[in-house]
Amino acid sequence: MPLEKIAKQSPHLSWIKDRCVFLTRHGSHSYNTNVETSDEDFKGICIPPKQYYLGFQHHFEQAELKEPDTVVYEIKKFFNLASACNPSIIEVLHTDPSDHIIVSDIGRIILDHKDKFLSKRVRYTFSGYAVSQLKRINLL
Repeated sequence: MPLEKIAKQSPHLSWIKDRCVFLTRHGSHSYNTNVETSDEDFKGICIPPKQYYLGFQHHFEQAELKEPDTVVYEIKKFFNLASACNPSIIEVLHTDPSDHIIVSDIGRIILDHKDKFLSKRVRYTFSGYAVSQLKRINLL
């Protein structure tokens, strides 16, 4: 599991396994568009211990892992990205339940209210994302 790898590589994040409220597979494997060389992608949400919110000694926004490709966001950062209609975050909220690895009670509440993150802003963020992908294709 990716969370165990994160905790092993970064012992100061040993809490991440127990404090993850949502973890899902996304990307090509979740859309059945993967090929033999496709890597697995995971994204999640966690709530750090209180010392990460109180005082100045600890700071956490996200944890990343290269293999498998994983990003776990601190809940406030995730909410900020979702409310800005970030396409890669909105996608995570709409993955198929069969791809959900962890869904705690808090994770269920987030999923039950996923449409609340959508606004008219989504038109611009998704079209901007599409244009950037088209430009990237033309550069290849």
